[in-house]
Amino acid sequence: MSRDDAARDDAPPVIVGVDGSDRSRDALALAQALTEPGRRLLIVYVHPFGELASLLKDGRYEDLVREAAESVARQAHEVLDPRTERELRIVSGRSPAAALQQLALETDAGLIAVGSSERSGMGRVLAGSVAEALLSGAPVPVAVAPGGYAAARPEPPGVIGCAFDASIEARHALEFAADLARRLSAGIRIIGVHQPVIFGSASVSGSFGYRSANEALRGVLGAALDEASRELDPHAHAATVLLDGPAAPTLIAQSAELDLLVAGSRGYGPVRRVLVGSVSRALVREAACPVVVVPRPDHSDSEASS
Repeated sequence: MSRDDAARDDAPPVIVGVDGSDRSRDALALAQALTEPGRRLLIVYVHPFGELASLLKDGRYEDLVREAAESVARQAHEVLDPRTERELRIVSGRSPAAALQQLALETDAGLIAVGSSERSGMGRVLAGSVAEALLSGAPVPVAVAPGGYAAARPEPPGVIGCAFDASIEARHALEFAADLARRLSAGIRIIGVHQPVIFGSASVSGSFGYRSANEALRGVLGAALDEASRELDPHAHAATVLLDGPAAPTLIAQSAELDLLVAGSRGYGPVRRVLVGSVSRALVREAACPVVVVPRPDHSDSEASS
């Protein structure tokens, strides 16, 4: 076994939440697109039949579980590359999101991939109940595929965007995006959005003389973008984009030019957990490409990376 093969064997798995529907196909396709060859996919179907085990007679409970497993296995066979290493687990649980979160902790997973609601339109993400629940406490990044994603037979992303506002959460998301771009040989676009403030035309003084508050704030964000780009691996194919406007609509419009959009978790809640704020929630619901929301880091994470 080569050193690269051994490293892939030790790599944390990617969990794919499935239920046999079309959104399961989207989740499988996204997981494969975000996974380098040789890395294991852990395909998980959380079924609701456990509480019925004592009521179902003559092996009917076992039949239901077997039918679910066979359905998911057929989907995986149809969607995934035959060379993709995969493991199928059938889990009983009331809450698919809670079961996926717990399994992510137990397996030290690197990512959870799910599909969006079947109510979403082609080419738009609209998180369903499982995705929404995952985005309120997952211990690892959560990737949500747009409706119809699998039908487009997606390739690994060529351009990965990362929303960046210079916060600790954004820097942590950029680390994830940069690592993913490196592993998939993708380019990375660091996207800053300057939101003009009210009374931003008021003059402020500084070493460069008087200028508007909005000009000063935009300059600070631009400098942070440049600094973040310089801190990446020099071999990374990185570009910075500084846009103006409200954050969520501006990023959603930019998503049409991306193969994947990464955002940090800004909601208040436990560290090392995904808890979406208003911007990341809007991205998950309306972006034109798959979206990954990265958990909040704790202080030890940020100190170790500084």
